[in-house]
Amino acid sequence: MEDVRTSADLGEEDKKLPKGHFGDYCPVTYIKDNWIVRGNQEFEVIVNGKTYWLSGEKEAEEFKFNPGKFLEHYKVSPPLQAPPPKIMILG
Repeated sequence: MEDVRTSADLGEEDKKLPKGHFGDYCPVTYIKDNWIVRGNQEFEVIVNGKTYWLSGEKEAEEFKFNPGKFLEHYKVSPPLQAPPPKIMILG
């Protein structure tokens, strides 16, 4: 089971925890939508001693509810790999 906390739960000694594998980017949008979206420090979640920044309140709640769902998909080493390209045809 994961140790899940928010930045509000941290004391002064915990303020410099390492970032998770997603760095400053939202794991929820990366896994669910194949988009790299910069997370917001306001929606920071700590899982097993690493910080994850989420892009919004909805994503933060989803991540806090089941972080393993998003972390188990991350098998490659940092840096974060770009998702597959999407092609849009207009006209």
